[in-house]
Order: sequence, then structure tokens, then C-alpha cells
Amino acid sequence: MTTSPYGLQPVRTRSAHELVLQQIETAINLGRFRPGDRLPTERDLADMLHVSRTTVREAIAVLENRGVIEVRRGRNGGAIVLDVVRTKADLRKLLRANRDQLRDTFDFRVAVESAAARLAAERRTAADIDTLRRLVDMLSLVVESPAEVSGSARFAQFQNLDSQFHLAIAHAAGSQRLATAILESRSAMFLPVGAVFTDLEPTANDLHEAVVEAIVAADGDEAARVMAEHINVTRSTVEGWL
Repeated sequence: MTTSPYGLQPVRTRSAHELVLQQIETAINLGRFRPGDRLPTERDLADMLHVSRTTVREAIAVLENRGVIEVRRGRNGGAIVLDVVRTKADLRKLLRANRDQLRDTFDFRVAVESAAARLAAERRTAADIDTLRRLVDMLSLVVESPAEVSGSARFAQFQNLDSQFHLAIAHAAGSQRLATAILESRSAMFLPVGAVFTDLEPTANDLHEAVVEAIVAADGDEAARVMAEHINVTRSTVEGWL
């Protein structure tokens, strides 16, 4: 994108359906809708987002064309989130095509989420601690219990709770800007990264508890260090596929 000598950039107006599309994609990417889940009806989405049903229909059509959802007719129909299956060769191709974006996103996550963990250690309340511990316990249940759903759906279940955990740290830090940055970076990372994981590693929840204990101990340096390590473990796993 070209810029002026003053650092100004051209303004692009986004249509309403693009904004709706972004919100639905973010919800899917963060695991709030799992493979096999039915999205809310057009009417409900329109009410939630304060847009027309036509706008929602346009966004749904884009998702269907991309192979993200399938629109089924009839009494039990609706917009169903699909379980996208890729070969190992496809996964490597996807990761390599997004190599620069991934590096940038991981760097951003380390910087932002380490800062959030440090602030959370300084500002957390008893309610924040209860929420974080509850989420760690829920994540442990997903990892340790026998898989009753397909691997990708199980990963989506974990991804949803994992997103709640990281956003709860931002909430404990008392920073809406950090929460927004974490939400956007996790969503941006999901498409290339989420496809790599067909199931969960047994250690997927290990460092979450260490982060919480550092926050409980009001040790900001340790909370930031463990958070950075946690994100870089995922980075190492992804880079192993390149």
C-alpha cells in the first residue's frame, strides 16, 4: 500500500457484509463455533449485529463459497460449520505461503501477551484468579479426557477455552486495548496454524497453569517469561512443519 510523505494511507470503506463476515470468521477461528455446529439463524445474526438479513445473507454466501460452511435446507438445516480436512502436503504449502505473516504474528503475540501477563500479575483480583483457575481446569478436562469427538472438533473446543483464557488475562490486566490486540492476533494466526493441529498434544495445557501461578504470586517478570515461552512452544511446533 502506498503512503504519502506524511505517513497517511488511502482510506478504504468496508461494506457492512464484510464487517459481518469478519465477525463470523473470528468466532469460527477462535473455536466459538466448532465443526458440525450450526450458526445462529439469519434473523438472529441480524439482530445480534444490528444489520439487515440481506447483509447477513451476503456474508454467509462468502463463507459458503470459501468452503467454511455448508448451507443445508429443511427443518434441520441452516449454516453448518464444516470440518476442513487437508493433507500434510497441503498443510505445509499453507504454512509456507504464510511464513512471513506467521513470524510477524508470533512476534506480536509474544510482545503483547507477555505485557498483558505482567500487568495481570500487578492488577489481578480474586475474581480474576478464580476465572483463570476455572479455565485451566476446563482446559485440562479437554486434554485429559478421552476424545468423544473428532480431532479437529476437539481442537476447536480447546481453542475456544484457550482464547477465553488469554482474554481473561487481558481482562485481569485491565486493558481493553490489549484484549482487542490479543483477539485480533489470535484470529489472524488461526487459519494457517489451526490447520496444523488435527488433535491436541498431551502437554497443550501445561504452561497455562504456570502462567496463572505467576499471576497469583504477583510475579510480573515470571508471568511474562512463562507466557513468552508458552507462545514460543507453539511457534516451534509450527516451524517444525516448514
